[in-house]
Amino acid sequence: MLALVGAASLAGAISGELVERLGARPTIVAGSLALASSLALLAAAPGSWLAVVPPAVLFGAAYNILLAVEAIWSARVYAGRPATGLAAVMLMLAIGLLIGPAAAGIMAASLGLPAAFLAGAAVVAATALLAPREELRHGLAPT
Repeated sequence: MLALVGAASLAGAISGELVERLGARPTIVAGSLALASSLALLAAAPGSWLAVVPPAVLFGAAYNILLAVEAIWSARVYAGRPATGLAAVMLMLAIGLLIGPAAAGIMAASLGLPAAFLAGAAVVAATALLAPREELRHGLAPT
């Protein structure tokens, strides 16, 4: 499964193109909803190895597209210190990667694995509301 997620993560390479064509806001919204969908799909069949293949591919692609767009966005927000912006993004992701699995484990133990995946999907879907309002396309002035 990790190999599938890793192979699909190569989709992150098209993030800049997606931002240029669609804009950052639609790219982040679509990425967040795709990532949430991957978790919701796992809730549908948590015991089936075959059923985890599509969500694994969707997760790898969506996660890395989101990561790349967040790096682009942080470079704009911290234009004078882009490394600071990237460090802030990485710190928030690291906190989420520490807290999320622990919370999901507690939830899975008490409410079941599907409930944990659905809760994770809801949290990720809510991040679509945090998409940048300013324009991040190259050559266009921020709004």
